[in-house]
Amino acid sequence: FFRSVDILIAPHGAQLTGVAFMDAPCSHLLEVFPKHYVIPHFYGSLAMSTGKKYSYLYMSENSFLLEQVFKEREVARRFNFCPSIATIVGYLKGLVADWKECCTSIKLSQST
Repeated sequence: FFRSVDILIAPHGAQLTGVAFMDAPCSHLLEVFPKHYVIPHFYGSLAMSTGKKYSYLYMSENSFLLEQVFKEREVARRFNFCPSIATIVGYLKGLVADWKECCTSIKLSQST
């Protein structure tokens, strides 16, 4: 599965261990965290160390630095979360634009 993925949008979790196998040269991971449960760059470090771009979406109106995320982490893990479609589409548009720019730069560098 991961070998055929260019852009992956997924909730934080063990399923992201396969991100290292994303094979496309312009791959990007968007990791989604619910309110009160955020560990930025947890799987992002794996993504970046294998040449992928990484960003995350924290589903809170506040910065995670302003919240006591680790104290409330157990409670947050019990709840389902679902980002709005508009939020995901907004992020996806930016990721696709970055992906196109990356692919274009690779084609240009190969033609010279």
